Amino acid sequence: NRKKIVQFIAQEITKDKKIPDFDSTAVAEIIKEAQRRSGRKGKLTLRLRELGGLVRVAGDIAITEKEPVVTAKQVIDGKALSKPLEQQVADRSIEVRKSYKTFLTEGGRIGSVNGLAVVGANSGMADYSGVVMPLVAEVTPAQRRGQGTVMATGNLGKIAKEAVTNVSAVIKKISGADISDMDIHIQFIGTYEGVEGDSASYFHCHCNNISHRE
Repeated sequence: NRKKIVQFIAQEITKDKKIPDFDSTAVAEIIKEAQRRSGRKGKLTLRLRELGGLVRVAGDIAITEKEPVVTAKQVIDGKALSKPLEQQVADRSIEVRKSYKTFLTEGGRIGSVNGLAVVGANSGMADYSGVVMPLVAEVTPAQRRGQGTVMATGNLGKIAKEAVTNVSAVIKKISGADISDMDIHIQFIGTYEGVEGDSASYFHCHCNNISHRE
């Protein structure tokens, strides 16, 4: 399959008739991008239109820089100019959240953590894209003794919902705390458009929250 990608690159160069040849590092970078966009280990994407766009953009950059051949540098630079729609949506979402300061990029805060999620999982998009998603947790005494629950708010996908059910077990294992008399509230910030992902790292924020209250 890798040979097919190499052949595809050669065909795109021949069809364009303007962009220079690709060296081995540029070809390797295109193959790496094909692997990344497939979303599966050991597989290559068949979305050749997007790869063809990347080949042409990298070639145009090489022409602008007056390079005799296209190298990995031009391919990497080309990725920023030929992002798929899903990545553009994710980048826009991150920029908006930065402007509203919905997540921190330095320091720490008890009960708050930045998680990793997938945007576009239920939107009909052809591909998924990663996005930073802030999570906030709060612990309160349970209304009934011995009947503490874990509650999460937000437009969550299947994986995110399943991750919430693991919170109790992880807290018991890491902190040794008895949470049967506690209600744990988890808020997934900014999930109105639908977000999927397990964000396992947010469990630590709950443990810190419990330790802080104890």
